[in-house]
Amino acid sequence: MDRDGTVTQVLDGLSVPNGPAFTADGRTMYLADSPLGRILRHRVDPETGDVDEGEVFATVESGSPDGMAVDQDGGLWSAAWGAGVLHHYRADGRLDEVVPMPVRQPAGLRLGGADGRTLFVTSAHIGLDEPGPLDGALLRLRVAVPGPSACAFRPDSGLVGQDENTADEPAGTPCAGESGRLVGMPAGGGTAPRAPGPHGRSRRSHRSLDF
Repeated sequence: MDRDGTVTQVLDGLSVPNGPAFTADGRTMYLADSPLGRILRHRVDPETGDVDEGEVFATVESGSPDGMAVDQDGGLWSAAWGAGVLHHYRADGRLDEVVPMPVRQPAGLRLGGADGRTLFVTSAHIGLDEPGPLDGALLRLRVAVPGPSACAFRPDSGLVGQDENTADEPAGTPCAGESGRLVGMPAGGGTAPRAPGPHGRSRRSHRSLDF
């Protein structure tokens, strides 16, 4: 979506998209095609918001990739819906950590908190015949690398729904580039659950889960 509210389709041919997540410089977008078990990486022009055809960044064998979050080192966190784990990938695509979760369907991810090192995880109980005690809960865990500051959408003054008293005030951290275009996906999408499978163990022992 452009600053004047114009909506332009930039990608098609996806089944059920999830994410997206962007690197701090706004030049790389990660997008999950959940039923196909693929995480795609697209180059983004921060001035125009144009997105290239992309490439496969990672494939998920157990569960479906769902929500994602990028840290300051360019690493990518991904929730594996149906497998009950979180995956962390290095910027080069190598899977370097698998974190078991006390829920079957982790969904949305966001790095935040005072120091940016708290990873918030939403979960869902939809479709589960016998949900566990934490399925559907909001979880959080501490991670080693913080996330970048949130990127603000900067609409033109006069855009419907904008407070005229604050139209010229900056909100949050602006995106890289000057277009101010917001790249996202339409509401209403979901994730096609896949059969859960065995999951790995965290390579770090210092993590803590709050729920």
